[in-house]
Amino acid sequence: MINPSKKIEQELKPHSRLVPVRKKNKAAFYLIDDSGKVDPVPWVRRLLVVLVCLTLGLTATTASLVWYFIAGQGSRTDLVQQLHVQELTIQGLANDKEILMARLVLSGNAADLDSGADREAAPSEKKSIEPQLKSTHGPSKLDQTTQIPPGASIAIEDIRVSNDGKNGDLLVRFNIKNISSDLDAVAGYVFVALKPGTSIDSNWLVLPSVGIDKGKPTLYKKGRYFSIAHFKPINFRVKSTLSPDAFNSATVFVYDDQGDLIFMQDIMLAETEG
Repeated sequence: MINPSKKIEQELKPHSRLVPVRKKNKAAFYLIDDSGKVDPVPWVRRLLVVLVCLTLGLTATTASLVWYFIAGQGSRTDLVQQLHVQELTIQGLANDKEILMARLVLSGNAADLDSGADREAAPSEKKSIEPQLKSTHGPSKLDQTTQIPPGASIAIEDIRVSNDGKNGDLLVRFNIKNISSDLDAVAGYVFVALKPGTSIDSNWLVLPSVGIDKGKPTLYKKGRYFSIAHFKPINFRVKSTLSPDAFNSATVFVYDDQGDLIFMQDIMLAETEG
């Protein structure tokens, strides 16, 4: 007869296998000293975590900076192109302005010619007044010194000497015009000498400031450079305690690129300011 307890034991035996418990492995750092003592070092793991986080953060920051730099380079290229377009536009407007000023000057010359023809056709009693008008301006030298030199390719117009109301600087302004028959561009270096009624060149005020040799400026490349096709205003400014009334005449000198004097004209300031 089979013992009931053994029968139950035999039935339960296949189901009573022990299942092994899996332990979770956790990385840990230990410090072993010379005596063999083992001490855990938990802060090393935290330090590694911090270093990994810093590395990831620096990588992300570097990537962002590189992206912004590349985007900025593209924007800079666009701005440079826009600036170049604006410069071309301004240059075109300046050329248009120069052409308009030249047309204005030419139209003004045509009007002067018409008015001169009308004066020649006027009655003879008006001609009798001309000697009286010339005598009020002084000797005939005044009319001769304001004429354009023969064969000149440029002309000087509307010269003015004044004081700047803000700081008292002495200002000299005039217009230089291309009058060559072929209308080729004219370039050179221009000086102006303000004369206080004396032929002693040491008393002249030369702009730009250079030495005088035999009544002419030296160091021609220190002059105001210009290159014109039609018309250009020239301005000089100098600090001086002298009044514009101290000068009664001015001489304009123009040198070419080789240093040769190609133009010289004496102008009475009293006539231009009257």
